[in-house]
This record gives sequence, C-alpha cells and structure tokens, in this order.
Amino acid sequence: MTELKINYPKPIEIIIEFPISVLSQYRGGDNLDETWDDNIMPIIHGALLEHNIHIKQRKLDFVNNAKNKPETLCYSMELIVPPPLFSFTWIVNPLKESCFEKGLCIKLKTDYGNYEMIYSNFEETVNKPIKNIEKQSLILPDDWIMTYNEFYDIDPSEINDWGDISQSCFFKEDMLQIKNNGKNLLLDLGWYPEFKKEGRYCIHLIEDYNWEKPLVKKHTKSKTKTLKIIEDILLKTEAEK
Repeated sequence: MTELKINYPKPIEIIIEFPISVLSQYRGGDNLDETWDDNIMPIIHGALLEHNIHIKQRKLDFVNNAKNKPETLCYSMELIVPPPLFSFTWIVNPLKESCFEKGLCIKLKTDYGNYEMIYSNFEETVNKPIKNIEKQSLILPDDWIMTYNEFYDIDPSEINDWGDISQSCFFKEDMLQIKNNGKNLLLDLGWYPEFKKEGRYCIHLIEDYNWEKPLVKKHTKSKTKTLKIIEDILLKTEAEK
C-alpha cells in the first residue's frame, strides 16, 4: 500500500519510527535533538503541509519494549487528510532525498485498532554476517498479491546468538503480508515474541481486517511447517472460487 483513497476530510493515525542507533549515526548520540528537531521532523511536517494535511495531534516517545530490539524513536500523529488521497510517498521521498530514509518505518492504524506496516527500511540498518541471505521464495496464486515481505530464507536453528540483533533481526513481528483483494483476505506472518529464541512463527488469515476473529491462526517453530501452512491456505482459498 502506497496511498489511501480519501472521499471526505478524515482523520488517520500513523506512527513514524527510527532506531536510535541509526539516528545517532548522523550527528552522534548526544545530538539527537538536532537530528530530529532541526532536520527530520521539519521535513515530515513540511511534506504534510505541502499537501494541506493538518496535524491534529502528535506525540514523541522513545520505546524499548524488547531485550534484543533496538531502542526506537516513535512519532505518533493524528492527521486530518483532505480528499482525494493520501500518499505515503509524500513522507518517504523527501526523507530519501535528504538522506534520512535509513531505518524509517511507517505504520497505519486500521479500523480495528491495530497498526499495519506500510513502509520499512529497517533491513538496511543492520549488518547480516551469517551469510548472503535472500528473501524466501514464494509462489502465489493469481488472486494473491504480496504487499510486504521481510520473510528471509533463514531457519531459526541457524541463529548462533539471539542476543545479537544483526542475527535475530530476521525474526520480527512484521515478516510477511499477502492480500487477496477480491475476497478481502489478508495472510499475515510474524515471529512472536520478536527477536527472541523462544518465539514462534504466527500465521493468521484475516477477513475484512477483523483481527479479533481470524479465519486461521497457527503457530510453529518450524520454517518448513510455516511454508506448508501458507501453501495450504493459499491453495484452499483458490479452490473455493
């Protein structure tokens, strides 16, 4: 998803995230205020104002909920967006042009209260010393499209040190999302709890964004079983045409 259709002025809520370790690379850890207040935040605000988007509320937090997850700057905003659309590229492109895209993540609050990953540049913020890891190959039926893919071809058993974020970063909450727009279905894959050895793959099949009542909810530590579950779900929905 790169844009939202807007039929009337409406509020939307987004979260913009940056790892503190990335922000510290610009002017040092002691100058985060300068990096954020004088550079990144004005770029974001300027991009929104350029498209007549009103910032109704905003909040800045520093979050470190997981032992192995880098401390993160989280900038929450409630926006009033005029028609006819809202494009996330309006935020991404100015940051990219100013070389502040590294580590950027953007999440959108859905009608059901959860946040959906819209854009992520997180994979470029870490080294990957295990091997040259490719993204997992998946064959999708014609009715399914991949909207987000951070599912890498690496087995949990290959992680030597789960405390090393450059290794455990592959096992996070937002790994894969595949959509079937014709049937309003969303297949979601993540590792919970993220970056943790005791975590598991969690596969959900959601209809009409109803996360409270998934059509399918399965857990496994096996990557092989995960791929089989995904294949079975896709084949079953394809057969129900």
